[in-house]
Amino acid sequence: MPDQCNIIADYPGGPSVVMMNSLSNYTGIDTMLRGTDGIVIWKDITHGSSKGARIVPAAKGKKEIFVPWQGKGDTGRLWQNFIDCIHSRQQPLSDVDLAVRVQAPLNMGILAHRENKVAGFDAEKRQIVL
Repeated sequence: MPDQCNIIADYPGGPSVVMMNSLSNYTGIDTMLRGTDGIVIWKDITHGSSKGARIVPAAKGKKEIFVPWQGKGDTGRLWQNFIDCIHSRQQPLSDVDLAVRVQAPLNMGILAHRENKVAGFDAEKRQIVL
């Protein structure tokens, strides 16, 4: 099992996402989105006192914004929403379409590493192609 993982996922129409992971030590890293107009950094929500998202504009003179974490994204809340949706027959906040967009690139990275090939995704069939 490698202790370093880098995945580049190019979504149709954008964005291109670079996912990096390291299991080399116990030091966590913040989640960061880099865009043409700036970056968004999610501070580690399990450690430290400044939990939330930092929005750092690329343009000079623009102010940085900090949005405190208010408990959104809590796994317990997502599970509760899922259970509620079983009873109400409503769509959950994290539905299958979102799951495919998140999980498929991760599975593609694992398969690409194992097979030493580039992995693609057939959106019509919802199938990984090597």
